Amino acid sequence: MTIESSIFYLCCYRVIAWLNLAIECQAIEWYDRAIAEAKGNVNLDRVAQTAVNIQLKQSHLESRPIFADDGAIVWDGILMDITKRKQTEIALRQSEKRYQKLADNIPGVIYQLRLAPDGSTAYPYMSSGCFELFHLTCAAVMADSDCLLEMIHPDDLPEFHRLIAESAQNMTSKLWEGRAILSSGEIKWVKSASRPELQPDGAIVWDGVLLDITDRKQAETELYQTNHRLELTNTELQRATRLKDEFLANMSHELRTPLNAILGMSEALQEELFGALNSAQLNAIATIEQSGQHLLSLINDILDVSKISAGKLELNITEVSLTELCRSSLILVKQQAIDRQIYIDTHLPGDLDRIVVDERRMRQVLINLLNNAVKFTAKGGLVTLSVRLKPLEVDGRQGDWLCFSVTDTGIGIDIADRSKLFQPFIQLDSSLNRKYPGTGLGLVLVKQIVELHGGDVTLDSEVGVGSCFTVILPQPDFRSVDS
Repeated sequence: MTIESSIFYLCCYRVIAWLNLAIECQAIEWYDRAIAEAKGNVNLDRVAQTAVNIQLKQSHLESRPIFADDGAIVWDGILMDITKRKQTEIALRQSEKRYQKLADNIPGVIYQLRLAPDGSTAYPYMSSGCFELFHLTCAAVMADSDCLLEMIHPDDLPEFHRLIAESAQNMTSKLWEGRAILSSGEIKWVKSASRPELQPDGAIVWDGVLLDITDRKQAETELYQTNHRLELTNTELQRATRLKDEFLANMSHELRTPLNAILGMSEALQEELFGALNSAQLNAIATIEQSGQHLLSLINDILDVSKISAGKLELNITEVSLTELCRSSLILVKQQAIDRQIYIDTHLPGDLDRIVVDERRMRQVLINLLNNAVKFTAKGGLVTLSVRLKPLEVDGRQGDWLCFSVTDTGIGIDIADRSKLFQPFIQLDSSLNRKYPGTGLGLVLVKQIVELHGGDVTLDSEVGVGSCFTVILPQPDFRSVDS
C-alpha cells in the first residue's frame, strides 16, 4: 500500500473533513520509514531528527461512499491544500480585529449610513463609541436607524435632511452640526463629517464620523454672551463719554463768560480805573489775575479735548508763514525761559516759509511742547526748536513731511512711563507735592491736534539727558512751486 492510499483510507476511516498533513518529500519518506520500522524497533532519534523538517499544512477533504460488488465500501474523494486560504482568513481576522480596536478607541463614532433607492435608511456599521455619545448600543442602531435619527432636535432636522439630499445629488461631502436629544432629556451638540459613495445597486453609503462638540458649543455661547455684554457696556461708555464731551463743549460760553468778567475787572483794578490802590492791593489783584489766566487756560484745554473727542473741533487749514508761526509761539514762552535762565535755540529751513496747517492749533501745539521743555529743564539748560522738510513714508503714505522737533536737556522720560504721556489728566508725578505743576492735558491736545492734521507725534528720550518730541505733518511740495 502506498503512502497516499494509507493516508486516504486513514482519513476515510476516521471520517473527518479537515486534516493537517506532512506532504513534503522528506515528510513522506519519514512516514514510509516509520511504517516499515513499525514491525520492529522504531529509531526514535531518527524519527525526531527527520520530524524537524516537517511542514504543517491545512487540507480540505470531500468524499462520497460507493458500495463495491464485493460488498466493500469505497470512498471516492478529493483532498485539497487550503493552507494559503486559511492563512489569508487568519490575516483578515487579525486585520478586522485591529481596525475594530482602532475604531473603538477613536474619540467619537465611526459609522456608515446607507440610503437605499427606495428612500429607506440604515446603519450598516456603527462603532462602539455610539453608546458613550448617544446611550444606544451599536446593535440597536444597526437594527433600527430611526432610533438614532429620531434623536435629532426638531429645529435641526430640516437642515440635516437638506444636507443629505444635497450630498446625495452632488455626491459631495456632508458637514453638519446639530443637537441630539437623549432619552434622559440631555441635549448634546454633535458634528458629522462624511463622504458619499454610490453603490452598484443604486444605494448611497456615507462613511463618516460623529464628534461630541457640546463643550465647544458651550464655550462659544459663553464667549458670545461675554462679548455681547462687553459691547453693551462699551456702547454705554461711549454714550456717556459722548454726552460728557457734548456737555463740556456746549458749556464753553457759560464757563468762559464769568471768568472773562473776573479777568476784565482784575485788569481794570490793576490799571486803577476805579481809583488808586496801594501795593498790597495791587499784589492781591495780580494774584487774582494770574489765577484767572491759569483757570482760563485749564478750561480752554478741557474744552478743546472735549470738542475733539465729540468730533466738534474743525480745523481751519490755510497757507501760513512758518517763520511767523514759530516766532509767535516762542514769544509766549520766552519770559518763562528767561526767568529760569534757559537758552532757546531755533533752526528753521531757509528755503521753506509757506506751510499748510491750522495756524491757531499748530501754535497751540508748539506752545505746549515748548512749555513742557522749559518746565522740565533745569536752570541753565537748553531748549531747541528745529523744523525741516523730510521725505518719509508714514502708514503707507510717501511724500514730503514737515517735521517740528522740540529738544530739551531736561530730566528725560523713562520707557515705562511713555505709555502714560498721551492719556488725559495723567501725570508722571502724581503726588500731591509734585515738583512740576500741570493738568496733564498738554500732550493729549498735541497728539489729537496733530492727528487731526493727518500727522503723528514721536518721542526720543533718555533719563537724565533730555527728550525730543517730533511732530510730523504731511505737506505739498512747496519747493517745486517756489522754483
